[in-house]
Amino acid sequence: DPHLRQCLHIVQTASTSFVPIGPGVKIAYRWLDLSDNVQIAPAASSKAPTAADAAGNASCRSRIPLVMQVDFRSGMDLWDPLFLAHLLTRRPVLIFDPCHCGRSISDRDTRPYMGSLYKWAKHLVAVTENLAFPEYDVFGLSMGGAAALLTALFPTPATSRVRKIIAGATTGPAITTRLYEECARSSMSIPWPRDDWNLMDASLYSYSDGNDSGEVRDTMRGVFFTNTRQGQEAMQAYWTRINAAAEVRAALPGESPSIRLLEDRRDLGPLRCQRLAWRSWESAPSNPSAYADPMASIDKPVLVLNGVNSALIPASRSWELVCRLPKASLVLYENASAGFAYQYPDRVARDINNFLDLDHTQLEAQSLPSAALP
Repeated sequence: DPHLRQCLHIVQTASTSFVPIGPGVKIAYRWLDLSDNVQIAPAASSKAPTAADAAGNASCRSRIPLVMQVDFRSGMDLWDPLFLAHLLTRRPVLIFDPCHCGRSISDRDTRPYMGSLYKWAKHLVAVTENLAFPEYDVFGLSMGGAAALLTALFPTPATSRVRKIIAGATTGPAITTRLYEECARSSMSIPWPRDDWNLMDASLYSYSDGNDSGEVRDTMRGVFFTNTRQGQEAMQAYWTRINAAAEVRAALPGESPSIRLLEDRRDLGPLRCQRLAWRSWESAPSNPSAYADPMASIDKPVLVLNGVNSALIPASRSWELVCRLPKASLVLYENASAGFAYQYPDRVARDINNFLDLDHTQLEAQSLPSAALP
């Protein structure tokens, strides 16, 4: 497919640019687009292909960008280039390194940027505001998926520029027993106690050496893919693709791709702050009687995705999330873990693109169990 090959070339060669989001903080990002007549400040150094390259495809492309929020310890070079290319066939895509990760630059304390998932969301919103996006969609994976959901609340739910959200292999914050009881009384019964993630895989993800290529590969293998023939073949194909893309990028002037995981283990450094952000998300509310579920305030169409066999976030948590969101739908992928988008890059990108292109203007919010709480 010449069109897909062109998109893959853009993914592999788009320039890395930087956008400030606060004093002493610059976020590394790449703007992926087929058209050269769309400019976003301050990305003058980005090189887009000519309009002729996109001839015949422009008529079916959205102009609303899809912003990609990475997972725990991850940077933008760990996105599957084939998955990005399939997304790019239908819309522009923005990928970026979070604060203190990859090529992003910060001489500030990590906590204001990464200490909670609400701060992750504000961080993403700041990037889009400084790039002057009037409207955008968000895809987030695992911890990034939780942050993607929260972007709908900033600056406020009424003034958010987020249009639609895709939440991959993620979960809502801890819930109270009372909220579970209201779910049980409705048609939205959810598992209780909540299914937990695989602690062995979570420990591997958290404590492996992010600078050791072999450990990074083994971590991705154990956490993002099933231990089946199909899962392991998909893992090897993904690993080959990201390393091939890194080789292409490494040959470009000023580029230094990073197939690594965040490794700064200072007491209040980036890695610890990311762990604290997740611990806070999973902690029971301090005042259950006054608990208001933030998921109920996300009045945007949300597509929840996960692998049936996800080791990071069990599929039951995906159903729970659908029961807590006003406008949600759910897709689960067979024989897949949290790396479902890397196992089925074409199929998942097609599901995402179809969801984003669908007219949801008449979509009514469902009646939520949380509405019964005082």
